[in-house]
Formats: sequence, C-alpha cells, structure tokens
Amino acid sequence: MKLLFLKQDALDTLKGNIEANIINYQKSDNQWVYDFFDDENPFLEFKLEFKDFKLKTDYETASEMELVNSKILYENLKDLSETQAADERLWSGLTHSVFYDYVPKRWIFDSSNMEKPNYILSRYFYSGGPARGIVRNTLSKLWWIGKMTYDEERNNPFELTDVLGNSDMATRVSDMFTSSFSRNPKVAHAFLDAIKTYEDEGCRIGGYTYRQAVQYMNAFGGMTLVDYLDENEMKDIVIKKIAKIMKEPNNTDTGVKVFFQSRDKQMGVDDIFASVRKVVIGDDFTAKGIDGDVKKFTIQKPTHGDIPTTQNSFIGKAIGDEIVIKSVKYIITDIG
Repeated sequence: MKLLFLKQDALDTLKGNIEANIINYQKSDNQWVYDFFDDENPFLEFKLEFKDFKLKTDYETASEMELVNSKILYENLKDLSETQAADERLWSGLTHSVFYDYVPKRWIFDSSNMEKPNYILSRYFYSGGPARGIVRNTLSKLWWIGKMTYDEERNNPFELTDVLGNSDMATRVSDMFTSSFSRNPKVAHAFLDAIKTYEDEGCRIGGYTYRQAVQYMNAFGGMTLVDYLDENEMKDIVIKKIAKIMKEPNNTDTGVKVFFQSRDKQMGVDDIFASVRKVVIGDDFTAKGIDGDVKKFTIQKPTHGDIPTTQNSFIGKAIGDEIVIKSVKYIITDIG
C-alpha cells in the first residue's frame, strides 16, 4: 500500500477553502480533490510502503468503530516514527485519498455536522494546534490511541486499548489524550491498568471518577519521581487514588458508588477498593527516591518526649504522596 500525503501548499489551499468545498466533501469519491488542483497532483507518495489493509465500518456505534480501527491502523502502521505520525500532511493526505471513504462513514453518527466548516477542519485536518489536532483528526487519533496503549509484553497487546472502549470512548480519549501524562507510556499504561482492575471486577468507572483520576495523573505525571517508579507501583497508587475519588461526597457516578458500597465488606476488598491509607503511629512504610533509592520506615511511639520532627512530618501521608528527606524527594509506595 502506498500512503499519500498532501504537499504543504495543497494542504494550506484546502484548509483555506473549506467553505467553498463543503458540497465536495459530501461526494462519494475524491476525484474533486484532483479536479480542484487542475493538472497539478496535490499528493506525494510516502517513502515507506505498507501491506494492504482496510478499515472497518460496519458497526452500530462510533466507539465500536474507533476501537476496532485503532487496532487495525496502528498494527499496520507501527513502523511510522512519532515525528512522522505527528505530521498533519500525512493524515490530511490520507483523509483526502486512501481512506477518503472511511471519514464520512465514521461520522455517519453525526452526519448533520459534516456541513459545518469547523467540523470539516477537525476531521480532515488538524485544528486547535498539533497537540489537540492529532486526537481530533479522524485517522491520526486512531494511530495515537494505538501507540499510547499498545503493550507488546501482554498476551493481548491491545488489552489497554480495550479499556478506552469500555465506556464512551470519545470522551475517555479526549480526557486522557489532551492531558500531559498520556505522552509518557509508562504512566498511561499504569493509569489504564488501574481502570482495568476495577472494571474487571464489574465496577464500570463513570465520567466523574475518570476525569478526577485524569486530573490526578496530570499532577502525578509531572513529578520527576515517576521515572523511578515501576509500572506496578504506579498502578497501585492510582488504584488507591480512585478508591478515594469513588468515596467523595460529590461523586455523581451512581453505579460506581452502589458497586463500591456493595463490595465494601467482602473479603479481599481492602487490597483493591479500600480508601487510601495514611501513615499513622505504628505503621511501617516504604518510599522511593529520585535516584531509585528505597527507604523503609517505622513510625514508633516514643517512650518519652515527642515524635522526632522528621517522622512527625510523615504522619497523615498516603501512598503516592511526596516527602522530603535531607533535601531529597521521595514518593511513598507502600504502607503496612
């Protein structure tokens, strides 16, 4: 398969003439693109060649269609570099050529908006800048979903991709992939794996819990310490944070709250669904530093006098919280 990308001047011309071409975007084939540029070919062939493949469109919901095609597109175009896959000329070229017929079929669920210039802009081109553009363009979004969720170490490398498809995929993708932490695969995988842990138990994470968890991961992912935590440590931190979010009084996810309450007293629930534990006197806890150094502490009640200042500062801290020991930052990874 030869991939076609748009020449830069052709890309600029098409973006500048969306309103004039609105009626053309309703046509069943892309001959109008060639006609629009008269005798000059607006496309160039991409230097890499790939096996032939097709995207699938016979689905009842947009989420189903995007979940399946994110796997197909990424699996077949894995050899693209991130730089190549961020290039608007490539994806705009493909929406106007090789996969021209896929775009209107994907948006059949929202066909009335196909006559609006701003929708044409976001679906066939980039809009809102490169960072947002790659998750708005109909095709580049599929590739980046695959890229950031694919894990070849799993039996099913798209296991975490399926997490996004479990509920309102468009919203989950938008919330997650417009957040900074999603650019770090290790953090993104830990986040999705934590969501999966709950949903495997029958607890569907709703919009409120999901968005609050994304906001937490944005802050957490900004810490340099994440580079020194392994994926399982981060996953455990997120699991416990979600448990805390689920118990917030203003959590509007009714299904989540009902499920959580029903599981609260069952054996083993403390391992997955318990509220975030905080360090108290008598606890042992473990913290990991930015250099990978691991320290273990026991907060003991003194036989006389007050608790030492340093140990006292640890009390009330939870897994995932940052502490400072002799000017070095650590993250608490385990309590108990």
